[in-house]
Amino acid sequence: AGIPPTPSRRVLFATCGDWDLKTMLPSACKQHDFPASRVPAYLRTWLNVKAAFTGLTGRYATGMEEMLAARGLPLVGRHHSGIDDCRNIAGLAWNMAQEIVLEPTTRLDDLGQAVNVSPYPKAR
Repeated sequence: AGIPPTPSRRVLFATCGDWDLKTMLPSACKQHDFPASRVPAYLRTWLNVKAAFTGLTGRYATGMEEMLAARGLPLVGRHHSGIDDCRNIAGLAWNMAQEIVLEPTTRLDDLGQAVNVSPYPKAR
């Protein structure tokens, strides 16, 4: 089993904030003596929808509910409920992808350090 080295399609993980993958992924790797350099590349690069939202609207994104409302989207389910957060992030990403190309905003280097690679402008 395990994690396949490459996905069968081009993928881009999307998060609402960087904390889970920027902080917790390296922490979990360290806890289990798993070198960050062995994490497959496609799991070390992601889109922070807050950065894309800010780039698209010019407004600093404070959270999921605010971004959904600004884009005319409903909050699905309960906030901070895993599957519901996934649905809301996917809906927001899909909505924004109608106007902009979604690109990675953050990646982990081989030492597990987060590197900002965002192509989106900061809030005005």
